[in-house]
Amino acid sequence: MNYHGLVRAFGDLFSKGENKVGMSEFGGVYTDLTVGLPMAAATKANRVFGATTATATETAPAQAIPTTSAQWFLFNDEPDGGRNYYIDRIGCWSVSGTVGLGMSLLACVSLKRQAIGPTLASGAIITSLSGGPLDTKAIMDSATTITGGTPAWINVGSRSQPAAIEVGAGIVAQVKGAFMVKPGNGLGITVLGPVGTNSKFGVSVVWTEI
Repeated sequence: MNYHGLVRAFGDLFSKGENKVGMSEFGGVYTDLTVGLPMAAATKANRVFGATTATATETAPAQAIPTTSAQWFLFNDEPDGGRNYYIDRIGCWSVSGTVGLGMSLLACVSLKRQAIGPTLASGAIITSLSGGPLDTKAIMDSATTITGGTPAWINVGSRSQPAAIEVGAGIVAQVKGAFMVKPGNGLGITVLGPVGTNSKFGVSVVWTEI
């Protein structure tokens, strides 16, 4: 029997938006309402995680585009052949001080397996965004030297701002899986902008593991 054709036929017959008969990569049946929302399906499968600098020491903005040094680094500590991290969103916000005029949020993916595995920065927090068990090997580190040469630092978001105290103001970049972090590699994050007056920033990341 042509099961592939049968599934496609049922999918055409009972389609509802993006919800169709079939099976997703997370094991969900396409009649499950969450499957039409890829992030919801991944969250239901406990494959979506978040990291935040939380109470870790905040960082001042960089004054120039970085090369091989990342202010923050989300490291994939999976063994070779393990899960890849697909980055969904990256954010930063003012924690203290007076921000300078304008800022950008930069991100990159390291080019080779890290020579030295990072360690979790004190105060940083990583959790499952479904409230499930912490089934991830991710590590959030700071002031990390990137292995493998200078990667392309991508401007994922910018904002114009006055020189003022704007605690909580920042950037949220919806990158929708554009960055893939393989086992042994990492996602570099840096806030670029004027130093202002003792301005400091925190960052956060959301990703899906497949």
